Amino acid sequence: MDINDYLLKSCIKNDVEVSNMADAIDMLVELHCSAGNISDKETFKSEIFERENEMSTALLKGIALPHAKSPCVIRPAVAKITLKSPVDWNNRKVSTVYMLASPDDNAHIRLLSALSDSLQNGGDNNV
Repeated sequence: MDINDYLLKSCIKNDVEVSNMADAIDMLVELHCSAGNISDKETFKSEIFERENEMSTALLKGIALPHAKSPCVIRPAVAKITLKSPVDWNNRKVSTVYMLASPDDNAHIRLLSALSDSLQNGGDNNV
């Protein structure tokens, strides 16, 4: 699978200004909601924060991958923002954030695999 199967142009914002991790999560959840990827914005956001509290999704090289498996996900999807200035993400500086929305384990694995392949090969083709 190609990441472009899951990452719509309407779910990408570049060079955005956010003050912190919570603002970045809010923006990404809104992108998913506006694209029709999720049915319940507040529930999904709560699940993202629950997952983030279990273990940080910040990776090396300034990337974070917040994600949730939720029944309020209508279709598996990825939203992406690049930040004008890095923000603290659980004690790591992050400047690119991909948010994965999955309805179940199978979709979650497909999304992670597609994103991993894309990042290993130099990034997605939408940006």
